[in-house]
Amino acid sequence: MDQANDQNASPESPADGGNVASIEQPGQPAAQAATAPEGLPEAFWKDGNLDVDSIKALHEASAAEQAKQAERAAEIPADGNYILALPDDLKDDAGNPIEIDTTNPAYFTLVEAARELKLTKSEANKFAEMMVRKELEQMKAEQTAQADAMKAELAKLGANPSERIAAAKNAIIGHLGDKANALTSQILTADGVMALEALIAKINAAPTASAPSPSKRDVPAYERIYGRNA
Repeated sequence: MDQANDQNASPESPADGGNVASIEQPGQPAAQAATAPEGLPEAFWKDGNLDVDSIKALHEASAAEQAKQAERAAEIPADGNYILALPDDLKDDAGNPIEIDTTNPAYFTLVEAARELKLTKSEANKFAEMMVRKELEQMKAEQTAQADAMKAELAKLGANPSERIAAAKNAIIGHLGDKANALTSQILTADGVMALEALIAKINAAPTASAPSPSKRDVPAYERIYGRNA
């Protein structure tokens, strides 16, 4: 009896009544993830589905860029007439606002470049500001160099350089009057001051010329014969 029951039992059924292991049927392919449709960038395909958020973000970025370009185009002078201006905080050493010199050749060069590059008004003004600031920096650098050079020259004149220069100028003016300006305007170095001092010393050391006595030819004949009191 037990032998008959054993023969009727299914070979897949375990004797202890456990679970039956599943057996894969031959000829069935394994499941595959969906791929992006042809022509769709991989950036818009995520986890087997269309990435709507990425597409929406791209659309918004594109719309923003188009709006930005339209705004920029509206700021470009249609007639190419650029009227450049500098910021109010750009001032000279005296605190006065600096204005653009429209007679400067650099001004016309900048305007032509703005037209060629289709710059906006603000971009053209920014370029003008950069150019002016650069010129101011160069001017200040030159002024500093000149001041340093003058200090070095004054140091060669000793403890009282200003007094020596003033004395030399006044002395030469006393001898030459207004004609002395041609000499005093050239006192730019210590050597020039010392040369002027040497010239003044020679002038002061020279004997004073007396009035020449009239020659006999200039004296009337009766005075030569009878004397002046005759």
